[in-house]
Amino acid sequence: MFKFLAGVIIFLLPAFQCYSQTLKGTVKDEQNTPLGFTAVYISEINEGTSANENGEFQFDLSPGNYTVMFQYMGYKSKTVSVSIVADEIKQIDIVLEPQVYSLPELQVTGSFEDPAYAIIRKASAKAMYHLHQVDEFTAKVYLKGKGRFEKIPGIVKRRLEKEGLNQDQLYIGESLVKVKYKRPSTYEQEVLAVRSKGESQDFSPGNYIFGSFYESTVAGVVSPLSKKCFAYYKYEYLGSFKEGDYEVNKIRVIPRVKDSELFNGNIYIIEDLWALHSVDLFNYQQGIKINIQQNLAPVRENVWLPISHKFFIKGSFVGFEFSYDYLAGVSDYEIDLNEDLVTTLEVVDEKTEAVKVKNATSDQSLTQEDSAVFTVSNLMEDVEMYVEEERKGTGNEKILERYVYKNDSSLKTADKSYWDEVRTIPLTQDEIVGYTKLDSTIAKMDSVAAIDSTKSRKLSPFFLLVGDHVSFGRGKPRLDIDGVLENTFYNTVNGVNVALPVSYSFYNKSKNRWKLNAVPRYNFSSENFQLKGGAEWQNNVRDSLTQVKLEGGYFVDQINNSEPITPLINSISTLFWRGNYMKLYDKHFVTLKYFKDFVYATRLQLELNWEKRQQLFNNTDYTFNGRVHKEYSSNIPENRYLNNTAFPDHQVFNLKGSLHYIPGLKYNMYNDRLVPLTEYKPELILKWDGTIPIKAINDLDYLKASIGIRHKFKAGANLSVLYDVELGGFFYKDSLSFVDYNHFRGNQTPFLPFAESGSFNFLDYYQWSTDRPYMTGMFKFSFRKLLITQVPQLRLIGMKEYFFFNNLTLADGSNYFEGGYGVTNLFRFLRLEVGGGYDTFKNKYWGVRIGVSPDLL
Repeated sequence: MFKFLAGVIIFLLPAFQCYSQTLKGTVKDEQNTPLGFTAVYISEINEGTSANENGEFQFDLSPGNYTVMFQYMGYKSKTVSVSIVADEIKQIDIVLEPQVYSLPELQVTGSFEDPAYAIIRKASAKAMYHLHQVDEFTAKVYLKGKGRFEKIPGIVKRRLEKEGLNQDQLYIGESLVKVKYKRPSTYEQEVLAVRSKGESQDFSPGNYIFGSFYESTVAGVVSPLSKKCFAYYKYEYLGSFKEGDYEVNKIRVIPRVKDSELFNGNIYIIEDLWALHSVDLFNYQQGIKINIQQNLAPVRENVWLPISHKFFIKGSFVGFEFSYDYLAGVSDYEIDLNEDLVTTLEVVDEKTEAVKVKNATSDQSLTQEDSAVFTVSNLMEDVEMYVEEERKGTGNEKILERYVYKNDSSLKTADKSYWDEVRTIPLTQDEIVGYTKLDSTIAKMDSVAAIDSTKSRKLSPFFLLVGDHVSFGRGKPRLDIDGVLENTFYNTVNGVNVALPVSYSFYNKSKNRWKLNAVPRYNFSSENFQLKGGAEWQNNVRDSLTQVKLEGGYFVDQINNSEPITPLINSISTLFWRGNYMKLYDKHFVTLKYFKDFVYATRLQLELNWEKRQQLFNNTDYTFNGRVHKEYSSNIPENRYLNNTAFPDHQVFNLKGSLHYIPGLKYNMYNDRLVPLTEYKPELILKWDGTIPIKAINDLDYLKASIGIRHKFKAGANLSVLYDVELGGFFYKDSLSFVDYNHFRGNQTPFLPFAESGSFNFLDYYQWSTDRPYMTGMFKFSFRKLLITQVPQLRLIGMKEYFFFNNLTLADGSNYFEGGYGVTNLFRFLRLEVGGGYDTFKNKYWGVRIGVSPDLL
């Protein structure tokens, strides 16, 4: 979620030179009103910037002649020529006139189509051409961000004020970065200096500055020029205007469904080039409005690149109200064009230009002609083939994008004079005052952090209650003690049980991590002490994790080994409505676990396990709610196939394993670290569990396995589908305990599990446990717009509706089915479901379920 703390900033730019000549001025309209944030571009030095909110701009220049262009959306662009002599401070004041749009006379017929659609078809078809038009470029970007808390909840207001964070106080920061792009998808970012204080936040202008509206998505939002744009947007032609030799079309972008994954606003497209001239779009993320304005300019003939970015953010979250603005100016473009591509490309729209289609022959190539004529459909196909061949040429077609981030922290301490030299957007008076307060705020926050850091080196007096840790420095040993407050629970077998988990971790010379842990526990009703502990080793191989863990001791465990109910939920249900759903057994055990991750696409887990099991019984009937007139259920669960699920004391020695595989997985790379792009990829799962026939330590004889697939995908602009299917059973079961039956993740409480799939919502925890072949199927259909999400305000805070259908079928034909309706992101973080379960098509269970939205996990 968005964390807007004081002085939040992340980015950008240039190495500086000292100039003693300055060009400065203001930009206003005809009524003498300042036009804040006007884009200003000097073509001779390829330098762009933005005026501040008062319309003031400033450049430090070498002596010479310059052409300066001013752009403000809704106003005519203006270009002026200026001459700068040595030691001169030149002042110019610019007045912009309102833009006049011309609309062609249109003959409306029954088959009339808004002219915007033909323009968008051409621009969308040519989008990937523009994206690959430049082979490589470097540039400098200066970014200034400022914001304020407009409202701070009273519950935390005093604490934040102690740290120097005040309501309505302006917080400001600046960044300087050098950026580099190399086709097809390598991005480098070198932070030269930062003047700010604060934590990182989920909104990052870098997602937009490095992104491109020619791509399918920009920072996760569908681009209006995506090849599938017509499934998401409607368009309206608002007219055109002349700018020099170019005609620019203004297009209204209208989302078919107002949603956080879509933009709204206007884009400006250059006629015949079908390139972007400027962008003025907004989007809502969790109810927070983000307005993005981008101005482009011709840095080479027919090559238009961004020269300024503006981001205006306003919203609220959990009682905080805030606003934040970012201004970014791009300069010093150094460009190498992609000489493989044709330099002149005409695009023909089959729907509106049938006469020209015959000139667009199918045997033309993007790379073999100086000029070419393509239809919209042929151009899309050819560009996609070209891009795929380019990716294969990189040596690893599974890596889609590469990011290199360099950050020299020593430059962050640059003083005021440094920033006065390199700043391309003048400070307003409010910002100057804000910087003065920022310096004192930084000192106060650093003081608080230093005190907290000192405290963290010693265990607090209440560490046994709330937990604490001792850290001996980054990469050094660390001692963690979880407090008993979060490890105190209640069940009818042990009564109140209190645990105190302790762990100690350290790194060896090879940077491999070792972890030692112990969990002592006392059970008050059963009056016994239990202890488990172990050692864990983890390698230091990037993108290929290996873990080995040895654990043993005397402890309790759930009979349902899928552990469908947590100790906290069971404590609540037991004490408040006598729902003692967790069924337990004692075990003495030794377990050796091995886990291996093969570049995120394949995960293997093996577990060699010995247990000595003992049946347990209820030892208490205490409850908070004496008005609930029902008995606690036995710790021996009921099952539809077994009259008695109790088991004698026995031993088991078995080998368990699982193999997860994601076919066709692709990655992005950040500083040589792979980041898997698992979204919308199917996952294949194989599991097995079988005993090892050593009579001295094993009394059972069985082998079971299951195969499954889990997949989430978009089935349309308004629908996403999630399915989770599993088929399993026993190969043989000559000697079997109820503990080793196939159990399912049921739910008999009002609380939903955290995971989005893999659990039933109304199924009894043990009634359907089986030693027979089975098949489970879980299906979820999520809609961006359905019933209550017809209301746009609910969609804009991220709310979605869905239907779910879960099924369990056994080999004897027995069938359990459940279904219902749900809403996620309710109040931005809750999930609510209503539905029912059917046992062989007879209604058995119904109810309401509530939980945390999986989007937050």
